[in-house]
Amino acid sequence: MPQKLLFLLLSGFAATCFAGVNEDLLSAQMAYQSADGNLKNSQLRMQASKGKHTLAEQRLADAQNALANASAELASAQSTLTAAEEAMSHATRQLQQAWQNKEAAQ
Repeated sequence: MPQKLLFLLLSGFAATCFAGVNEDLLSAQMAYQSADGNLKNSQLRMQASKGKHTLAEQRLADAQNALANASAELASAQSTLTAAEEAMSHATRQLQQAWQNKEAAQ
């Protein structure tokens, strides 16, 4: 009889321990799934940030290209303006010379 009682007590103790271990295992699995979900969310956010970063880099490159184009157009316009000023100055001298020639001829 004492062996049967001891067996029942040990069986009950083992069942209680198993239930506790099983509960701990379920808790650990839930924690793992939660951490895995958090990791996946973090990876998705990181990918989205990389996409935004890449887009920002492309926009910066586009803006730099636009600035370079605008600078080239400005340099061209300044060159054209300088040439026009020189042509106008030359024309003014010719007009003054023609006027002086006309005055001298009269």
